[in-house]
Amino acid sequence: MTMRLSARQILLFYAGCAIAAVLLALGEFQGARRSFLLGGAGYTDGPAMGTGGYIDNLKFGAVAFVLLFIFLEYAVLRFKRGPRVAHDWKDSAASFGIYLFNGLLAPLTLIYQFGLLKLVEPYALLEINDGLIPFLATFVLAEGAYYWYHRLSHEIPLLWAIHHTHHSARTLNLSIAFRLRTLGRIVSPLAYVPMVLVGFKPEYLLVGLALSLVFQFFIHTQTVGRMGPLEKIGFNTPSIHRVHHGSNPWCIDRNYGGTLIIWDVIFGTFQREIGPITFGVTTGHYSYNPVKIMLGPLRDWWRGDFARERDYTRHREARSQWRFSWLSATVSCCCSWACSALPTLFRRRQRHETDNCTRPAGAVVRSGTGGHGVARHHPDSRGATDRPADRSGGRPAGGVHADSCGKP
Repeated sequence: MTMRLSARQILLFYAGCAIAAVLLALGEFQGARRSFLLGGAGYTDGPAMGTGGYIDNLKFGAVAFVLLFIFLEYAVLRFKRGPRVAHDWKDSAASFGIYLFNGLLAPLTLIYQFGLLKLVEPYALLEINDGLIPFLATFVLAEGAYYWYHRLSHEIPLLWAIHHTHHSARTLNLSIAFRLRTLGRIVSPLAYVPMVLVGFKPEYLLVGLALSLVFQFFIHTQTVGRMGPLEKIGFNTPSIHRVHHGSNPWCIDRNYGGTLIIWDVIFGTFQREIGPITFGVTTGHYSYNPVKIMLGPLRDWWRGDFARERDYTRHREARSQWRFSWLSATVSCCCSWACSALPTLFRRRQRHETDNCTRPAGAVVRSGTGGHGVARHHPDSRGATDRPADRSGGRPAGGVHADSCGKP
């Protein structure tokens, strides 16, 4: 049922993209064929358009940029919390190892992403001119496509095995922002192919996604509290994104947005930060080994031992409920038996005592053990001096009767 609902919502979203493309194509958004954003960065239009400038900027500036802010975050947390800081340096080292590996493959993945989108561009149904409004529309709708790719990465086990790398750390800090899988970069462009087919430009898409990734780097932190004004106008914030990385039941499958949180509000997955958050995944810490972090979940998925967070949580809750139900059923049965058996036993004992008290005078009682005693006649069982013994053998029968009736 959930997947059917998601499929209908995805179709509705891409239908909205098509309508937006039609409106942009019919509007008077004229501009030079050369992009106002990309022209200054050394890009040229057409199939020969390259990505070298963007890759060079990432290659020479990103490492220093990331390290500077990571140590700045650590200094702020050290000042605010003292020795209790939010860094697990082993996790941070693993994240940095994954980042370096992804950096080596970044040129290939960027060429693949751009090449795939340019490959389908000739089949676009509409042509949208350059301009600020088309770019902003592309950015907002690309955020929606990212939302759905991100959400499916949590709902489909194979995609979750790929995305698990990003959530496997037990803490949340800036280094976790680059704890990503290269396979995710291979799959993610498929979410933007429908947008290109209806007329949106691959150049705008890639620039918008690059800006979104830079923005998302700064929301992977615990140094910043709530930012009310930004949240009210639809932007993602550190507080909102901390919920996404939590393993608490109220955090799972929430807040998928990148830069904008409006798509979570529209599709019903928005959740504010309402309490302390336990970071990581519900299955526990995976490893500090970067290779195992990246490849281990895929191996587990292939073996059939991997499930997404919500399914694992439901299974754990169902198992806990089964144990509680079994225990409650056992206690209920014992209580029912006690309620039904104890009154019966009490009535039997009361009847036995009543029979002993109402024994007629002159009754014949056999003394001795085993029912083989001597039968004697007593005119009064309470006053006779020669009292017969009861079947238990040791005590006079008259004494037993007197005690059981409460008389001396």
